[in-house]
Amino acid sequence: MTVLHRGAAVLAVPLFLSACGGPGERVSDPPPGLIRVRVDLPRGGFLDCGPEALAAVLRLNGQAADVKEISGKICDRASGGTTVADLATYAADRGLMPRPARGATIETLRASLERGVPPICMVNATPRTFHFYVVVGVVPGRVVVADYDGGVRIFSEREFAARWRGTGRLTVLIGPAEVVRGIPHDEDAWLRELEAAGEPAQPKESLSGQAHAALGALYEAKGFLKLAKFSYRFAVDRDPGQVGAALALGNLLYGEGKIEEAAGVFRRGAWADGSCANNLAWILSEHQGKAAEARAWARAAETQAVALSMPWFQSLDTQATIALRLGEPAEAAQCWEKGGDAIPAAPWTG
Repeated sequence: MTVLHRGAAVLAVPLFLSACGGPGERVSDPPPGLIRVRVDLPRGGFLDCGPEALAAVLRLNGQAADVKEISGKICDRASGGTTVADLATYAADRGLMPRPARGATIETLRASLERGVPPICMVNATPRTFHFYVVVGVVPGRVVVADYDGGVRIFSEREFAARWRGTGRLTVLIGPAEVVRGIPHDEDAWLRELEAAGEPAQPKESLSGQAHAALGALYEAKGFLKLAKFSYRFAVDRDPGQVGAALALGNLLYGEGKIEEAAGVFRRGAWADGSCANNLAWILSEHQGKAAEARAWARAAETQAVALSMPWFQSLDTQATIALRLGEPAEAAQCWEKGGDAIPAAPWTG
């Protein structure tokens, strides 16, 4: 069983891939009261735990569902399985509402079951592989998931929570729209928990650089700046071409007064982004006393910005400031004059 990352985030949900696994205590003839919503879990092949779970939920909603057919459409065997986004897209195509619920809680599962919607949860089968379970019951201290041939598997709540946490308690609720919308779940509660603990919302290896960058922007907009910095840093680590993430991370660090760290981040994006190069030039000049190197980066920023049709007068303002530091007032005046001429010519001014 292998799990690799795939693509960018969909519905702001990390695209973990799920293989198969089967821990927990199996009960072939579950006693009354253990199951809140009964589903028929069909048996598929290797890597088909996602299609199996989806087929069970589709059948519960009165739809015909063949595991082999679903698997052929959504299971990426080359990459290692199925994503939550795959399940959501397929369910939506069948007329049901998929609601990804990252950071779901035991109370989320219980509330969903009370409304007749069995949650599909992704958990760790091993530290590097994941598995989908259809939760059919939550009783004191235990979580019950569907198994083949009418049986169930029973986890202690503690064991289930430990496995579930590894995916960010990633869950998808699938059912009629009017029912699914009414299931209480506050995703920001999970984010607040992580922000307070100083923990990332997802492992670096679980997403592409593009997906980490998109999540970083989302977290920053919500005010979760620790999470944003994790995601921006992961984005650049995964993909050095994510220079927008480098700029955003550097700006956050600079705003916190972490000048040296900000300079290092800007340097990672300065090769391709005029704003990173310009910000690096500013730090070199105004904080580190390296005017000569700063001038080179400010000029590089102008070249990059012009090529990208970005606002380039900012780099000229930086060049003017550096010229003053170097005792060249005439050069500074020329830069400011050139920068002033550039403002009306910029395409974004209309």
